[in-house]
Amino acid sequence: MNQQPPEGTQPDLRVRATFRNWTRIAVRYADLDPIGHANNTAMPMFFEEARCGLIYPVLQANGRTDLEIVLVRTTIDYLKELSYPATAEVGSRVHRVGTKSLHMLHGVFDAASGACVGTGECTLVIFDKRSRTSLAPPDELRQRLLAIG
Repeated sequence: MNQQPPEGTQPDLRVRATFRNWTRIAVRYADLDPIGHANNTAMPMFFEEARCGLIYPVLQANGRTDLEIVLVRTTIDYLKELSYPATAEVGSRVHRVGTKSLHMLHGVFDAASGACVGTGECTLVIFDKRSRTSLAPPDELRQRLLAIG
């Protein structure tokens, strides 16, 4: 059985070894602001792409189509500039699974330099598309989510 970390503890998101799940994302020219670096809206989109690629296969396992994830909170720390052209490597992990929510952690690294350019956290709820309400994840889903950690 997977154990959750004690409340209030968190790994250093600026360290690549914190993550074992990775998504590579090409920085688009459209992601840039007028001074030439990835703007404040690019980072949450990097998180979303990584998060969905990691969570949806788990949600839809065994042919399930009734579950969804809904973002309810996100925090972002912008640490360094990321320019174009570049490739972002997004590390992701499920940190905690609560009664009806899960907490994910992300680190974004410049693939060329290896530098951490941003970190983020998000809270998501498990949502039942049929009843249109949040729900506690079934035990098998809870265990699969914890295994992503």
